[in-house]
Amino acid sequence: MIGRKINSKQPIALFELKELLTERSAEGELTFEQQTAFDYAKKFTVLTKAKSEKLVTELKKIEGLSDDLIVKIVDLVPETKEELNLILSKGNDLTDSQTEAILQLIQKYAKK
Repeated sequence: MIGRKINSKQPIALFELKELLTERSAEGELTFEQQTAFDYAKKFTVLTKAKSEKLVTELKKIEGLSDDLIVKIVDLVPETKEELNLILSKGNDLTDSQTEAILQLIQKYAKK
């Protein structure tokens, strides 16, 4: 990492991290940090790639959600309004109807 320049920053969900590190592991051995992140992503990814991508697309349609919040919602998959409010707690002015819409989308894609 020493001497490398950061060209851009973009939040990615755990399913994207898992996919990216799977590709990198096929090219060669992962560094310690990459392996640790890969193990974490494998353990805590809740939704499949297809469901996660659909959920991200649907959440982007809801006004007032930043990319950071969308990633956190997809990663954590809150099941109750209280859990969702913990994620949204800082400086978000979402209405009750917006939070209900988010929870309905999560329930739609998180079905087992």
